[in-house]
Order: sequence, then C-alpha cells, then structure tokens
Amino acid sequence: MEVHNQDNNQASEGKKPKHLKNKPLKSQEDFIDFKIFKILKSEDSCPKLVEGAMAQDHGEKLSAAGISLEDNPQLLFEQNIFSHEVSIEAFDEERKEQVSDCDKLIISQRDAIKLFSRDQNYLKIIEEQVHEEGYLSCFLLENQILLAKPVKGNISHSSYGLKIFQGSSESGQEDYALLMPLSIRRDHRVLGKKQELYFQHRLSPGSWFFSKEGCIVYNSLMNMIREQYKLRGFDEVMSPNLFNLEIFKISGHYQNYKEHMFMLKADGHGMGLKPMNCPGHHLIFKSKLRSYRDLPMRLAEFGVLHRNELSGALSGLSRCRKFICDDSHIYCREEQVEDEILQNLNFVDYVYKLFGLEFKLFFSSKPEKYLGDDEVWEEAENKIKQALNNSGLPWEENPGDGAFYGPKIDIVLYDSLQRAHQCASIQLDLQAPIRFNLMYKSESQSMSEEPSSNEKREGKYYDFEPDEYDPSSFRWEEQPLKSGFKRPVIIHRAVLGSVERFISILIEHLDGKWPFWISPRQAKVVPISEKFNEYAERVQKALKMNGFHSEIDSSNAKLPKKIKNAQLDQWNYMLIIGQKEVDAESVNVRARDGSRLGEMKVDDLLEKFEEERSIFPKFKFSSD
Repeated sequence: MEVHNQDNNQASEGKKPKHLKNKPLKSQEDFIDFKIFKILKSEDSCPKLVEGAMAQDHGEKLSAAGISLEDNPQLLFEQNIFSHEVSIEAFDEERKEQVSDCDKLIISQRDAIKLFSRDQNYLKIIEEQVHEEGYLSCFLLENQILLAKPVKGNISHSSYGLKIFQGSSESGQEDYALLMPLSIRRDHRVLGKKQELYFQHRLSPGSWFFSKEGCIVYNSLMNMIREQYKLRGFDEVMSPNLFNLEIFKISGHYQNYKEHMFMLKADGHGMGLKPMNCPGHHLIFKSKLRSYRDLPMRLAEFGVLHRNELSGALSGLSRCRKFICDDSHIYCREEQVEDEILQNLNFVDYVYKLFGLEFKLFFSSKPEKYLGDDEVWEEAENKIKQALNNSGLPWEENPGDGAFYGPKIDIVLYDSLQRAHQCASIQLDLQAPIRFNLMYKSESQSMSEEPSSNEKREGKYYDFEPDEYDPSSFRWEEQPLKSGFKRPVIIHRAVLGSVERFISILIEHLDGKWPFWISPRQAKVVPISEKFNEYAERVQKALKMNGFHSEIDSSNAKLPKKIKNAQLDQWNYMLIIGQKEVDAESVNVRARDGSRLGEMKVDDLLEKFEEERSIFPKFKFSSD
C-alpha cells in the first residue's frame, strides 16, 4: 500500500467540497451567511459598498474585521422585523424601473442616519418618516445604496438586512456594512423554539435536547429510513460508542482526525468516543468468516456520534458535538459496485422527493493527497462514472475533491430558498479493507479452509508510540491475502447524514409546515364551547389510540381565535365540534391552509389520516 499522505480529513467529517465554497449570500455549511463590505461615502453620490471579506455566523463569532457577535449582540436584528411588511417603492422616480429587480435591503433608522450622513435630503426623509426604533428599505443597485420608502408590505426571502458597524483597518477605524439574508426568519433555531421542538443548555454545549414534539419528528424520520431499509435489503446493527484508540489507529482516523475526537484513559489504555460508525462496522464484518454468497452485505446503523467541534464552529443543529447519523456500509464484490451505487442513488432520490428537495450530483475524484495506488484509484473512479452515466441523472465532475481514502459522489440538495446543503454521500473506500484485513471466501475457496492467523506478515507497517492521549504503543502491519480469498469493496453511504442537521434543513425548507406523516401536531380538537369537551375527549382518545398526535383546545377563546391559534402553531388539521357533530358522531374538518373539508364521521377521518400517514407502498406475495 503506497502512502502518499494521511493529513487531510475525511470530506464527510469536516472538509467542505469546492462546489459549496465561495457562494455569497447563500447558505453553505450553516444557514445564515453574511457578507462584509466597506462603506465609501462622498458628498455628491450615494454611499457605495466595496466588498471586503466573506464571513459566516458560527453561533458565537463573526470572523471578519475583528467583529464579535458575542461581544456585539446589537449586530443581530430584532426578530420582530421579520414579521413586518415592506413594499419597495423608490423615491427616485427616474430609477424606479431600474431598481425593480435589485436586491432589497432592510435597515434601521439609526443605521440609515449613519449611512446617509452626508446627504441632507435623505437625512430629512429618514428623520421625518421613520420613527427612532423603526426600519426602512433600500436598494442595492450594483454597489450603490439607494433609499426607498419606509417599511410596509411583505418581506420576501430574497431581501437582505443591512447593519452598520465600525471595524479596524490599517488606516484606522472605518465603517463597515453587514449584509444579512432575511431568511434568518426561517432559521431553524427560531422555528424550533417557536414550535417547542428542541433546545440547548449551557451545561451541555454543542448537544441538543429534544422535547416530545421534537422526538416525533426525529423518530418519524428514522422510521421512514428503517422502512426503506426493509425494502432495500439493509440490515440494521448496533456498535459501541466507546472504543480503544487502537481501532482508530488502524482506520487512520487517529492520525487524521484526533483533534476532533473526545478521548479519555481507562485501564491503562487510551479510549475514544466514536466520531463515525465505519470502524465498528468493519469489526462486525470481520467477526466471522464471510463467503462471496454473503455479499453484498449492507450494514446500517443510527449511530450516536461525538465530534469535538470548536465552540466557534457550533451552529445550531447544523453543526453539533453529539448527533445521530444514518450510516451504512456496503461490503460487496467488485462486479457489484455499480449496481449498489445505482440503488443508493435511487434511495437518495426517493427520500429527497418526499420533501420536494432538488439535488445535484458531483463526482469528486482523487485529491492531491491520497492513500493507495493510482491503478486502484483509476479503476474505482471508472466504476463510479459508469454508475452515474447509467443512473440517468445529470452530474458534474469536481476534480481533486475526493476523500483521501477513495473517490466519492457528493449529493448537494437545494431547499425552497435555493440554498445549497450537503447531506447525502456515496463513497468508495479503497483503504479500510486493507487496514482491517477484511476478506471473503471466493468461489474457488472451500468454506472449511480458513485464512491462517499465524502466516508470516508482510507489507507496510506503522508504529504508534505512547502519547498524551494513549499511554500504550501499537504496531499496525499490512497483512497479505491468503489464496482463495478476496478483499471486499466498501461503499460508505448516508442519505440523511446527521439527523439533527437534516431536521434543521427540513424545518427551514418547509417553513415549519410539517407534512402530516412527520408532523408533531397532526390534529387539534376544537370544541366550540365547554359543553362539548366530553365528546372532544372521546375524539382525541380515538386519535391517540390509533397513534395520531392530537390535543384539545379547551380554552375560553372564541372559535375564530382557536382556529387562528391552531394555524399559527402549524396543526395540520382542526377538528371543530359543535352540537351537530356530537349528534352525528362526526367532526368538522379544516386544514392548516384554511381549506374546509367539511363534516366527516370519526371512523372516516381515521381512515383518511391513516392513508396520509402511510407513505410507503404495500407489497403482497405474488407468484409472478
């Protein structure tokens, strides 16, 4: 095994693909991007923005111009701005048509005064027409900022917020502009808090608590994947969370990833919480003698993973220290690789279409620093290209962005705000079969003939000396294959990736409007007065006994208020109960979008709900 370099991290564990880099004003690893500009002012023209540096909010620090969000919380807009309305109507009638397709900016009165401090006409408009704590709108025409009328009308997700602050430069203190997408209104941290799905506590930084409502969403996602596992031939397994560090030295993660691992010492050995599932799955494969008839072997696990992310890199659910990943590792023969890739592309396509998520495929080839032989890499790359060509899906090549252990397919999805996210991936691993000495009996080998354990070892070896993390020494040696055995090909595959991260994407993509089958709030029972509460309780019991999530609004509010509250809380259906419904043992059904489905018998409603919940096809035994 030729070792070119082992220093670059796995792409799926932190390396950002090139096709997700340098896309201003679009979400990349996180979901709120900022762009920093320097402000140039002159006496005879509008203020101009000169692009300075890209920066991202990682929850605590804004890494541009030395500005800290933690120390300057005023840089974040008050949340109520995003429920206001704005109509863009230029004061400058001559430019009205020209600016109609420009970026729209929202800015506070105080910052507008700073921005237009040299234009007395604009200052007069700002001071007269906008109250002190109010906001107004502007246009960004090329790099010029043009004033518009005060805030009224609807803010679209294509609008941006503008915040002025001072930063240091070589020439001293200068004014900067922070341009922030108003898609922050959909930020999963805001929506999750509003819907009471999850929260964070300072005593467990980087890890999230999920309420009963949050667990409904979480478990529904995992159950959907589990149903697909049954249909697609995956076997769910479980592996430990805590391992002797020796396993990560064998896999190469200790050398390449230990700064992102949580480690401790026990019984005189270094131990580590697993940051990925693959080493444990390799031990499961190796736990008994395997035959070519056993392949493909598709092992899947919802593994609890821990990664020691820097505090400044934590960002809501999108980057956590503890999360669950829907990992799968497929052990197959060389001639099965293409078919397995095609099946997993179909898997991804099915899941993403459930939520209306579009995606693109990128083939990431051999990077500059890699492990293994060029011939093996070339053969693996050709297999992936052939599978992509046969998939019928469009794909692009992303040269040099593969993982150090093998080429891969990056699957980039796009949400309803056209922001790019990477969750799913399909990766060929050319090194783990060698490092873990994985093998299977080929057709020419008798099952009774096992590989010798005392055969003389040859090939590469690595010595690991004791260090601050592990007091014990260890030597890994490459072991040759015994005659009649072959190495399996390993395909790493994830569809959701981090379940937490996928939830953060979904809630923003759906704007908090969960589909019925995954919704934590499926049916709100709404009696029009307290005298119908007893019947409402019977209806709710029937719903709960059939596994549907429901509550009763027994408040003293009027019916329109109850319906409005249920809609704002994103209940899929409101079941209104009055005397007519009690007499007929029915409910009057309204949907979240305001449409009226009318009166339905409770049993008929249960059948309707069951149909909506059953998103999976039913298979019957057939002789065909």
